[in-house]
Amino acid sequence: MEERDGLATDWQICLSDLFGREILLFPITNNPLAAQEVLEVITPDIIVLTGGNDISGRSDAVTISHKREDTERTLLSYSIATNCPVFAVCRGFQFLNNFAGGKVFPIKEHVAAVHDVFVENQNGNASIFTVNSFHNFTVPANGLSKSFQIVAQDKDGNVEAARHEYLPWLGIMWHPERTNNSEAATRWLRTAVQRLVTATEEHL
Repeated sequence: MEERDGLATDWQICLSDLFGREILLFPITNNPLAAQEVLEVITPDIIVLTGGNDISGRSDAVTISHKREDTERTLLSYSIATNCPVFAVCRGFQFLNNFAGGKVFPIKEHVAAVHDVFVENQNGNASIFTVNSFHNFTVPANGLSKSFQIVAQDKDGNVEAARHEYLPWLGIMWHPERTNNSEAATRWLRTAVQRLVTATEEHL
């Protein structure tokens, strides 16, 4: 299998929309040394782990990239050392969860699908958002790392969004850069991502 590095151009539009301003992206090649060299030159406002490959460690994982995983470990180690926020999407959230000691499990009928997620709001009630789905693996509640708190789930109890207890890490299972997400889901995510960065800046 030929390995390639790439980033969908939709991410530029998506992140600029979520932050409410033009975002300058620095895509990092899947090479830990290259990632370290980039981080010595720039100070990122946020690290984004995108979708893609399966996570290693499972016999049913197919599209594994050890170079990518080594690179993302380097980025997460940087985040821990500097308190840099991390926003992880789909496979990125799965990797974030595994990195923190959690597990993923296979799931069916979640590729090119649409479903509802339930998000608990500040008054304790649940808001329902419609989101897309493009994954063969999921994070069930009993597979979530103990260092994460559940923010959103689907009707079957799979985790759709989670925050780390003390690190500025947010993970979601849907793809904000793709279509079929409700406007309510996009508004919620805008607020969540902006709060992630703002809270980090306030603690500097």
